Amino acid sequence: MKLSWQLIPACFGVGAHCQTRTFNRALKFCRFDTALSDIIRRAQFAIPPLALMILSSQKVAGVSQTFCDLRFEKLPLDQHWDMAGISVQTGAVRPAFELARALRSRGIKVVLGGPYVSIFPDQCRDHADALVIGEADDIWREVQADLLAGALKPEYRVVTFPDLSIERVVGKSALDIQSYFTTNVVQTTRGCPFSCDFCNVHVMNGHRLRHRSIPAVLREVETFLKEDKQIFFFLDDTINADEEYAEQLFRQLEPFKIKWVGQATTALGEKPRLLHSPDDHDAFKFSWGQEMLYKPLRIPLQEFIPSYTALTSRVFTVQNAVQRAMRAPRLRSAVLMFNLLYVHRYGMARKDLLRQLGEMGRALHEK
Repeated sequence: MKLSWQLIPACFGVGAHCQTRTFNRALKFCRFDTALSDIIRRAQFAIPPLALMILSSQKVAGVSQTFCDLRFEKLPLDQHWDMAGISVQTGAVRPAFELARALRSRGIKVVLGGPYVSIFPDQCRDHADALVIGEADDIWREVQADLLAGALKPEYRVVTFPDLSIERVVGKSALDIQSYFTTNVVQTTRGCPFSCDFCNVHVMNGHRLRHRSIPAVLREVETFLKEDKQIFFFLDDTINADEEYAEQLFRQLEPFKIKWVGQATTALGEKPRLLHSPDDHDAFKFSWGQEMLYKPLRIPLQEFIPSYTALTSRVFTVQNAVQRAMRAPRLRSAVLMFNLLYVHRYGMARKDLLRQLGEMGRALHEK
């Protein structure tokens, strides 16, 4: 049996003897010429999706998982999987549903998960055989086992957030390491204590910050370095949210002599001890933080979408991305890549939000 877990922009599959394939789907952009579009796609897709690395590391006897990245490969529709999974982001709902429909027409079961599915499950039920709602770290093995038993449930809902203090080994065996700018992607915390209107992190992952143990993070860094010597990306949404934890982590990373980048709130500038050791004024432990410049407002969705799209159109541009990279004191190529990623993602989100706004308007008009 084969199961395929699909993520938009990446997909993933599994089968029984389950074989799992993961696919990444590059999207087209009409606002830029071909060369620039290619740069932006590569900026986003230069690192593998951590979610799929986590899921493909969850092993079940009788299930094999492989990874197919559509940035570098064609979707192998001549092959069959017993199930395909798609992780759906708001900016890519339509292509995700289209891919699901194409796979189901070939007799492949489809399970949908990811941010959009977790927040709007009712919008997704007609497009899948099963939904995974919430963080799938501890439930993915159950999905695979049910597939093997021929007892796939219509819904898998995560009741409590995964305890990150429990060590879960993340491997790279499913990746073609040479295809990526770096495969060294690590997450140390989940959740966010803030409640920004424009962000779904606190909705998806909760307000309580959950930590991995620092020794577990260090073991993962050490293991990853054996396979890939490139720069590390720490994918925490706010890596400085817990300042004491961050300071301990930063100091204990020093012996590895790695270069790394991550995201932080602007409060980082108020805590120079997280940037520089008091004994080493040449230390530079954090290269860049994204500032949204957004004033939270509790406003109706019909007003929020135009406000949000206008702001992100102004802030997240290619020109601004280049300027931020040029101002970075180090790792300018990584800073540029990270900024172009946001240009791309906010562009996708704007397009989809405006489409939804139009649909809401038509629905109100029909009433």
